[in-house]
Amino acid sequence: MIDYGEVISQPQDPHSIDELIAVTGMDRIDFTANYWAFRPAYDAGQSANEYWKNVLAQSVPIDPNTLRTLVEIDIAGWMHFDRDSVAWIENQHRRGSKLHLLSNAPNELASAIAGSELARYFDQLIFSARLKMVKPNREIFSQAHSSIGGRAADIIFVDDRPENISAAEQYGMQAHLYVGKSTLANLADRD
Repeated sequence: MIDYGEVISQPQDPHSIDELIAVTGMDRIDFTANYWAFRPAYDAGQSANEYWKNVLAQSVPIDPNTLRTLVEIDIAGWMHFDRDSVAWIENQHRRGSKLHLLSNAPNELASAIAGSELARYFDQLIFSARLKMVKPNREIFSQAHSSIGGRAADIIFVDDRPENISAAEQYGMQAHLYVGKSTLANLADRD
């Protein structure tokens, strides 16, 4: 079971961040602070309109064209795959490994990932927005485990955030902190 953001995907594209800042007209520091402060609720299924209203500190709905632009730019910023991670995933798939994705992602990004060529390598795509909860909530690991089946101790989880690794380990999964392609190479060496 593998995370998406900054494990399979590259870090958010800086050009996308610049575009979002240009559309919002916000100061970079304020935009970045709001973008991340309100992201957990968006990842847990909040509407795009509510999320971007919060980011922009607006009390009224956002113009539909502006909202569509913000969502499209945001999605595009997260859709750059890490070549090494994708090569590892392809290899594991070719070998018959069962692969599951567990990602904190809003509905719009979840749909984009599910519609990408990457999706074919996974037995399941599990997204926080669809479960209405985010990692490191213990219940998201319970839901993923129920969906995957088997013993929790047999599930290997890879994520780039220490708090998610800790939560998975506490649940009883084998967890590995992603620190680059060596993390995945080390998992392949264990096979």
